[in-house]
Amino acid sequence: TEIYTLSLHDALPISAHAAYLLLRGDVPQAIELYEKLLPSLPVRRSVGWEFARACFARALNAAGAHERAIAVANEVISNMVPEDEQLVALFMEARRQLALAECGLGNHDRAAEILDELLAKHGEGDNPLIVGLLHQARAEVAERAESRAVAQAHRREMETRFRATRNPEI
Repeated sequence: TEIYTLSLHDALPISAHAAYLLLRGDVPQAIELYEKLLPSLPVRRSVGWEFARACFARALNAAGAHERAIAVANEVISNMVPEDEQLVALFMEARRQLALAECGLGNHDRAAEILDELLAKHGEGDNPLIVGLLHQARAEVAERAESRAVAQAHRREMETRFRATRNPEI
């Protein structure tokens, strides 16, 4: 596998392209691109290192590679410093993907615990997209755990938050 050695100027557009591929459903190609890209985004020494890894974990979850997604998400979480807690938009996604990976492995209680902690901390935040994504993940975990009432409650909360963005694509 070819490894990229890129400048930050070059790495960020490639990271964006990998995210685009993931959104388009081309999970294998997105994973391949993230695998080549991440060595050029050293932990805590490059802009976007945390979000690129969270997106990589998302791609791995989409591919069913949940154990690997946990490792990637934990790389972000274990390298966080207290000040990172203020950067919710950058650092929350790694924890969300960790929860979804745990769910994918059948660890529904652990997944719910992670998401419930995030909702307790950020659920009243003023960013409807972030809060909506947390409720979306929590609903997914509840559905997989066959807890329909909990899933339905979180789906309602998700819809309320997403509608507040006024984005017709969400």
